[in-house]
Amino acid sequence: MQKNNNPFKAKMEAKKGLAKTGALGAPKGEGNVIDLTAAPPRSPFEMLNGYVFLPRAIDKARAHLTEKLGSHTYGRPGSLDAFFFAQHGITPDEFSKAVRAAGSDQEVVTWFSMRTKIKTPNAIKEYNRKFASLAPTSAESLKAFMCHVKAAVPPERADAIKTWFQLLDADEGRLDLIFQ
Repeated sequence: MQKNNNPFKAKMEAKKGLAKTGALGAPKGEGNVIDLTAAPPRSPFEMLNGYVFLPRAIDKARAHLTEKLGSHTYGRPGSLDAFFFAQHGITPDEFSKAVRAAGSDQEVVTWFSMRTKIKTPNAIKEYNRKFASLAPTSAESLKAFMCHVKAAVPPERADAIKTWFQLLDADEGRLDLIFQ
């Protein structure tokens, strides 16, 4: 086997392998414990019932409930989580209680579909577009964003990272999804 001398590619391949499983090698989702100290949550672009970020929020809530968030946060003000919860009219605490009570992703989706204030196909489409295109809006946030980009992405590809969702995927080893 040939050694990978590209640190960005090595990081991406290592995380890609880990992202397929949760704690103890169990598949992500469907009621399993999620250990974000061992693998990242699902991509923010991934959808359940048509909503971007919902699978990621479920993963993070499961990790929060078992204190396995690692370097991730859950529901912190100013975060993408906070934006997700605010857009849907749900608090992080309500969501984590629903995740705790649910035995599967589908049970969370059923609860979420009844609770979200974004229900029509057009509203869901607009929410997805708006959320997935969020980008730094101030000089301070742009500076922090670019520092993260430089750490996560090879220099020749750094200019392609424009949104927070793209940065999360790059940082968590999913560059292949961005550059398809």
